[in-house]
Amino acid sequence: MTCLSAILAHLMLNERLNIFGVLGCALCIVGSGVIVLHAPPEREVSSLIEIWRLAMQPGVLRVAMYPSHRSIPKSSWHRL
Repeated sequence: MTCLSAILAHLMLNERLNIFGVLGCALCIVGSGVIVLHAPPEREVSSLIEIWRLAMQPGVLRVAMYPSHRSIPKSSWHRL
């Protein structure tokens, strides 16, 4: 999203991207392509129980809990 807004700002608002902005946009696009090309194939899910089993795998739970794990200590620091 950031890359798209930087490119649109360059095209529509005549803003100038420095070399680091161009490099960042290029790396963003290349990185997205690499992720898509190396993604595992999709598989058919036939029941709600199968979706629940997939969602309860340790890797999914770890990714789901990471933002709250990082934000809770920061919100408690605000009260100090």
